[in-house]
Amino acid sequence: MNDQRDEDATDESGILRLLRREEPTENMSIAVGLLDRIDQARWMGEVLDRAVEEALNLKPAQVNALKVIAGGPCTLETLSIRLGFIDEAAAPIVDSLIERGFVLAAPTGLFHATEAGLATVDRAEAIRYRSADLASSQLGAEQLEELVSGIDARVSSERRLRRA
Repeated sequence: MNDQRDEDATDESGILRLLRREEPTENMSIAVGLLDRIDQARWMGEVLDRAVEEALNLKPAQVNALKVIAGGPCTLETLSIRLGFIDEAAAPIVDSLIERGFVLAAPTGLFHATEAGLATVDRAEAIRYRSADLASSQLGAEQLEELVSGIDARVSSERRLRRA
């Protein structure tokens, strides 16, 4: 068993092999700054999630599950895949949404959002947008543009790395 783990630990993904072949470029300091900004954006996402959780008493996983179900009826398996969870982890989330009246379980195994569930998704989005608006008002126009450009560059770079 340990031999398998040791073997897995030395296995490299295509990205790691690519990175090992290449020397750092003159853009390394820009890349580090970009990653710092991305971490700040991720932190901001967590702040927005907490604002929603505080206002609606829903965990981020519950909100995400409700958003998926609000997008159209789905099975537990489909929901689990969309959330990146195993079925056993998604089931209690769905159960909590059913208990709160946000989701209905059909005899066919499909989950449907109720009117209350749809309204809650709208409220969660409104809270996120308004909180982001308030937070972004603390940044200057140049800082906002840098953040947006940095995120765009990261997405583009990630796509190129996946192909390598």
